[in-house]
Amino acid sequence: MILMSKLKNYNYYLKIINQIQKIRSKNNLNWMGLLKLSFKHAPKDAIKFVKKIDSQKSILGKLITGTERLQSSLKIIGHSRR
Repeated sequence: MILMSKLKNYNYYLKIINQIQKIRSKNNLNWMGLLKLSFKHAPKDAIKFVKKIDSQKSILGKLITGTERLQSSLKIIGHSRR
């Protein structure tokens, strides 16, 4: 019973994730179009924005890595997330 319930939840969330993936892939094409247009008409400004986006991605990556390390540390010392 519990296994079937977990499997149904998994399938439910998988459908939602697949829908998000389809929407995001279309949105990514739109972002690339904007990026090309900005480089065509205002390349210096476009470069500034791309650099800002890249630095924010770097910060986000560091935060994610830090969170993963924290979770690993908590598991090692016996704390679990409830």
